[in-house]
Amino acid sequence: MKSKRRHELKQNVLDLELAKGMTFLRQRGWQLGWAVIIAAVAVFAAIYIYRSHVAKRAALQAEYSALKAAASDPGAKADELLDRFRLLAEQDDNERIAALACVDMGDIHAGQADQAGRAADWYHAAIQRFPGQALAAAKARVGLAKLAEQRLDFDTARAEYQAVLKMPQFHNQPVAACAKQGLADLEKLHGEVPMATTLPSQPATLPAGPKLSVPPSSDD
Repeated sequence: MKSKRRHELKQNVLDLELAKGMTFLRQRGWQLGWAVIIAAVAVFAAIYIYRSHVAKRAALQAEYSALKAAASDPGAKADELLDRFRLLAEQDDNERIAALACVDMGDIHAGQADQAGRAADWYHAAIQRFPGQALAAAKARVGLAKLAEQRLDFDTARAEYQAVLKMPQFHNQPVAACAKQGLADLEKLHGEVPMATTLPSQPATLPAGPKLSVPPSSDD
C-alpha cells in the first residue's frame, strides 16, 4: 500500500510539473519561438559573413597573383598597373594584399623618372597603414634604402637595410637576402670613395720647363 501511495504521489507531482510547463508555454511560448528564430538567423548570418569574407580574401589573392604576373611583362603599361594595384591597396578585406600592393606601387614609381617622392609615399604607406604586415614593411624598407642610395644618402640607406636584417622572421627569406646584398654593396661603395681621395693632388701650376731665350728687340 505504501509503495502504491508513493507511486501515486510521484505521478501527481509529475502531472503538476507538466501542467506548469504547459501553462508557461501557453503564456511565454511565442517569446521562446522568437528567441529561437532570432538565434538561428544570427547563426546563419555569421556563417554567411564568414564564408563571404573568406571568398573575398581568396578572390583578392587571385587578383594580386594575376597582377604580379602581368607586371613582370616588359610591355605592361605602368599607368594601367598602378590603377589596378591602387584598387587592391584601398580595399579592406585582405590587409596583407593591401600592404603588398602599396609596396608594388612604390616599386613602379621608383622605376620612373622623377617619381622618387611618390615611390617613397607608397613605401611609407605600407609601413604606417599596416603595422601588422611585417613582410610588406620589410620590402618597403628595402625600397626606401634604394631610393636613399640614389640621392647619395648612404646613412639612411644603411639604416633601412639594417632594420630589415633585424627582423628575425625573415632571416632565410629573399627580402633579407636582398637587404644583406644591398648593405654589402653599400659598404663596398663606401670603401671605394676614400680611396679616390688618397690620390696625389694635381699641382696648381705646371712644372717649369726649360727657359727659352728671347731674341733681342730691334730697338736695342
